[in-house]
Amino acid sequence: MGSPGQAVDRSMRRHIRPRLETAGFQDFTARRAWRRRGDVIDVVDFQAVGAHAAASVGCTPFSFSVRAGVRHQACVAADGSSAASTTRPGYEHCTFQVLLGKRLRQPDAFRPWGTGPPRDRSDIWAVEDDASNVEDVVADAGEMLLGTGLPILTELGSPDVAYAALLSRDSTEPSYGLPGVAMPGAPGSPRWVDTVRCLAVRLGRNADDDLATAPVLDPLPEPGQEKSAL
Repeated sequence: MGSPGQAVDRSMRRHIRPRLETAGFQDFTARRAWRRRGDVIDVVDFQAVGAHAAASVGCTPFSFSVRAGVRHQACVAADGSSAASTTRPGYEHCTFQVLLGKRLRQPDAFRPWGTGPPRDRSDIWAVEDDASNVEDVVADAGEMLLGTGLPILTELGSPDVAYAALLSRDSTEPSYGLPGVAMPGAPGSPRWVDTVRCLAVRLGRNADDDLATAPVLDPLPEPGQEKSAL
């Protein structure tokens, strides 16, 4: 029967890979996939918790998160990664990073360090010791990837949309059924500014003018006033 980790790999190969192939992904390892669209690379990574982190997270080491990213090749210099990472980049080398939230509820699946009451986490799919729930877990992860993750990759793969997002959106955290999106650095940080500038060159925009009026850099609103909608 193999190990529980191998059971996860087999289930992903059966249920996830064909759907990613249909969505245009061309390059695969056991847990990663890449899709190339012009000068943009999309990445999907089913990342196992691993033995080192399993105790602190409070689940089996073959439980996993689903991470994805959009890599704008024009921004290689902005994120400081090596040239080698541009062919099969990890999600950590992407311009925009996405961490999926699961829809499946697992209220008793996590018990960090084996103490305290069990709880759930929205960003990790917990796999039982005997992998008895692997099909349900992989099915939910696949639905969240296809339904909430890939649309964000497609959206942020557009330089125009990516540029507008940088200037108007903060990073967000995942929650049940909703992914979190990490921008390249905090607004106003060196990496964030470098990414704005490299996309501005790609689009023929004046970065200085756009930075001067970027909504995400607006001061905090006065009490009782809402910040402008993103």
